[in-house]
Amino acid sequence: MIRLESLQKSFGDHQVLKGITAVFEPGKVNFIIGKSGEGKSVLARCMVGLEEVNSGNIFYDQAEFTKMDRWERKHVRKDIGMLFQGAALFDSMTVEENVQFPMKMFTTMTAKERADKTEEILEDVGLIGKNKLYPSELSGGMKKRTGLARAIALNPKYLFVDEPNSGLDPVTSLMIDKLVREITDRYKMTTVVISHDMNSVIEISDAIFFISKGEFVWSGDRNSILKVNHPLLNDFVFASQFMKEIREKFR
Repeated sequence: MIRLESLQKSFGDHQVLKGITAVFEPGKVNFIIGKSGEGKSVLARCMVGLEEVNSGNIFYDQAEFTKMDRWERKHVRKDIGMLFQGAALFDSMTVEENVQFPMKMFTTMTAKERADKTEEILEDVGLIGKNKLYPSELSGGMKKRTGLARAIALNPKYLFVDEPNSGLDPVTSLMIDKLVREITDRYKMTTVVISHDMNSVIEISDAIFFISKGEFVWSGDRNSILKVNHPLLNDFVFASQFMKEIREKFR
């Protein structure tokens, strides 16, 4: 479980987060949605310690992350997997070297143990036989799957996924959604997804948090999001004709 209490974050005189409070539960895919520039990515960066909050508390289970020093946080970060928007692979490393990077950094696994674990993870994400390929040889979807494989290399308790379908075609997007869902269920992780993609929200979300101007102004599930009367949320959710047609089916 991840619990946020009254998070506030400013850059100079610009306040980005204005008292964010939420609970993200294990075994669930939690979506944070909202327009660009509303604070989604800043919130995610604060949650994993890449940015420091000005006030408020972040708890990973019972551990108060915001009060830890960098050495204490390192132990929590071993339980955190991250899939960045552009996959953020190391171009000079092969697929297997990218996946094994956190194993080498955070564990004392032997070379054989790393190799066996890599094979297991690559099978999970559908990349068997791609071990020796470099990122330049991968499609966009394969890069995202490699990034996801690296994110789960240490069997994390918490998974952060930033815009997983950015730049992907619809078929590949559905495949990535399915992977996120399956991995969350298999490992009973607390998964937090930052996304603009309403197709993904409708397909795989358990809980949804809508952020506007640095505040969570609505939370609910994928059924209630189609029925609620909330002007700001409705403008975001039903911006496309496709989503408008879905809404009509639920009226």
